[in-house]
Amino acid sequence: MKYYFSLLLILIATCCFVSCEKNSNGFLDFSTDAVNEDASFILSESGFNVSEQHPLGDIQNDLYTTGILEYTKNGVVHAEVEFGYSPDIEKAKLIKDGVEYELDLSKDKDKEDFYKLIVVPLVKADDCGFEIVSGMIKYYDAKTKMWVATVDFGDGTCDNEATKVTMDGISIFAVSDYF
Repeated sequence: MKYYFSLLLILIATCCFVSCEKNSNGFLDFSTDAVNEDASFILSESGFNVSEQHPLGDIQNDLYTTGILEYTKNGVVHAEVEFGYSPDIEKAKLIKDGVEYELDLSKDKDKEDFYKLIVVPLVKADDCGFEIVSGMIKYYDAKTKMWVATVDFGDGTCDNEATKVTMDGISIFAVSDYF
């Protein structure tokens, strides 16, 4: 009986941790964290297309180490992100309006319970209330280094939606609900 009770407690604790929702138990809601993340860069308009000018690949530690993403609208290139330009895989190069910037794809590795990686740069758009409209964040347990959640903001459309994937499944949420 004692064994079953202990097993039940472990199962309940695991389920609470895996759900990743900030609740009375104090667990993080990755949706809230993601929508409040700083943008990697800002474009003036949403509705842009993101295309691979050089295929993304050679993934190391869940980050792309090669490839180029191009952000275009009406045939005009507004930004370009190059992965693997630096030996530091957590850095990418952004070219926007003819100016080069360095993007830091790692975030909050000093948190006690989790760390996150910006797998695809987060883009906000002026015409979308400075809401994130494109990009992807992956969250990992800081102790086990195991993946716990992914938040994907989509394709650049100002639709107020993001997709969260956890071990519990997939859910779509309204970005504006978490400001």
